[in-house]
Amino acid sequence: MSRCAQFHPAVTSLVPGLVLAGDHTRQRYLSSMQGAIVSGRLAAQAITPASPAHPRV
Repeated sequence: MSRCAQFHPAVTSLVPGLVLAGDHTRQRYLSSMQGAIVSGRLAAQAITPASPAHPRV
């Protein structure tokens, strides 16, 4: 991760129920389509409980 990643918001927030997604969030691929996909998956995992029927990927 780059040094400027510290300034990007995390997918989860301090506000209950607020989850962010997009290439601007803190993840491995900043400002790219891959980053948008990764943050979308992280956001989905943050709001979806893990279960045997739907394991984490």
